[in-house]
Order: sequence, then C-alpha cells, then structure tokens
Amino acid sequence: MIAGGVGSLIAPWVHWGIEKRRGKLRRRRALVDNARALFSGPVLTRKNYSDCRAYTAIRPYLSKEVTDNITAPRTTGGEELIKERVLEELRALERKWKLI
Repeated sequence: MIAGGVGSLIAPWVHWGIEKRRGKLRRRRALVDNARALFSGPVLTRKNYSDCRAYTAIRPYLSKEVTDNITAPRTTGGEELIKERVLEELRALERKWKLI
C-alpha cells in the first residue's frame, strides 16, 4: 500500500520531466528550422537578417564572430560567406543539442 502511494506521487513527477525535455527539444528544433529556412533562402542583406525574428531568436546561440560579421558594415566574403557560416553553426547546434 505504501509503495503504491509513493508510486502515485513519483509517476507524475517523472512524466513532467519527460514532457519538459520533449518541449525543450521541440522549441530548439523550431528555432533551428526557422533559422535554417531564413539562411537557406535567397541571400539577404545584413540589415534584412538583423530585422528577422528568426535571426533574433538564434543570435544568442551563434558565435560572436558570426554576429559581428552580420552587424559589421563590410566584411570579407560578404553575405554569401555569412550565410555559409551560419548554416555551419546551425549544424553544430543540432549536434550539440542532439536534434539529429
């Protein structure tokens, strides 16, 4: 009887932990997917990237080098290079967050 009572208290807590993890993975997947859609499309100007909600959401997870290149008035390689670097970092984030 005591074991059943303890089990009925622990089971919801375990379920909550599992759902919390699933929610975190869903949010991270959506974050990466939205950023990938933005940076996989036509090459935009730096100003357009900084104005996009998908970029604003992913920016804290990107390296300082990439974010500095996006906000800089001019960089070597231009927008195409920035696009490639962001896509590389998104792949790295997917591995780090175990989304793939």
